[in-house]
Amino acid sequence: MSDTAPTLFPVEGAAPYLESVQRGTVAEVWARVVGHYLRPGAVAVDLTYRTGRMWSQVKGVKVIRLDLDRTVARLSALADCRYPPIRALVADAVVFDPPWAEDAGRTGYAGPKYNAAFTCPEEVLALVRPEAWARITRPDGFLFVRCADYHHEGRFVDLSTDLSTVLRSAWEPWDRVIHVIGGRPPRYRMVPPPKTKKVHSYFLVFRRGRGATLASGPCVASERNDVRGPVARSLDPGSEGGTC
Repeated sequence: MSDTAPTLFPVEGAAPYLESVQRGTVAEVWARVVGHYLRPGAVAVDLTYRTGRMWSQVKGVKVIRLDLDRTVARLSALADCRYPPIRALVADAVVFDPPWAEDAGRTGYAGPKYNAAFTCPEEVLALVRPEAWARITRPDGFLFVRCADYHHEGRFVDLSTDLSTVLRSAWEPWDRVIHVIGGRPPRYRMVPPPKTKKVHSYFLVFRRGRGATLASGPCVASERNDVRGPVARSLDPGSEGGTC
């Protein structure tokens, strides 16, 4: 059994990393990460905004808020994170905070908290669209992903590595911050517990690749890609640099 924490992404010549382990609330750690990488006045597109609690301590960043959940549509524009209806090259950063698995499997528990979106890692990865996200990001812009490694249905899910692999076509790994809420940094367990248990929580930082292949073609307006809500006017679809 090893106490060794996961190593940072091996990026030579990268900007100075944050500390590999950060303690505090999600909002506190998120504010440190954003403050390290984004200048005042930067524009961030949060693809999974929900209640926005994570942004409560961030100052000076304009946030374009998107979410597919109709229950939080009053706080954000209703849009599918896979097809962000944003004009090209508008964002300094894109933020993706997917749902995390929290139970033993599809039939492990009943109730709204324990549904397919929370129990299947493959469905989380299916939400990732590297080229579409790179298209709306300025050159040398950043992608921030909040995720966790965990045990699920008797197997260890290395979600941070899986996400990095899927994003490789358009994004370069840049930094990885381990978020610990009190106590000592968690250790990997050799024997998975019977129900899902988060092992590490991460803020992953990627930088847009210089040779990224960007998604092209018009945004498809549909029930799953509908822009509504109080911030819809800030999305400004259409630009000289590409389609909406």
